Amino acid sequence: QIRYLSDEWSQVKQKLTAPIMTRSLSSFVENEARSIGIQDNLQLNELTNVNRGIEVIKVGLDSLNLDNLITMLYKLENHRPVLKISHLNISISPGERKIRASFNIKKQKIN
Repeated sequence: QIRYLSDEWSQVKQKLTAPIMTRSLSSFVENEARSIGIQDNLQLNELTNVNRGIEVIKVGLDSLNLDNLITMLYKLENHRPVLKISHLNISISPGERKIRASFNIKKQKIN
């Protein structure tokens, strides 16, 4: 029975249990920013010290109005396959009614 369950576990681990985005995360985020018209405000940095099987990029957005940030976050957070946003930091640009935001976005890689 242990051998049977071990074989079954190996088969389950091989199956994809949720859809996985096949395109690059940075390419996807750039396209979403372009669709909103904020691609010039976008900075992307790929984080390399992450768990195997996960792709993480740090997104920086500068000189935005709040509506653009909310639209971008909504598009990313409600995307299917699932993406995860973490470490969200929002600050006000000095002297302007614009905001700066940074956050990490993660997706599962196809191994």
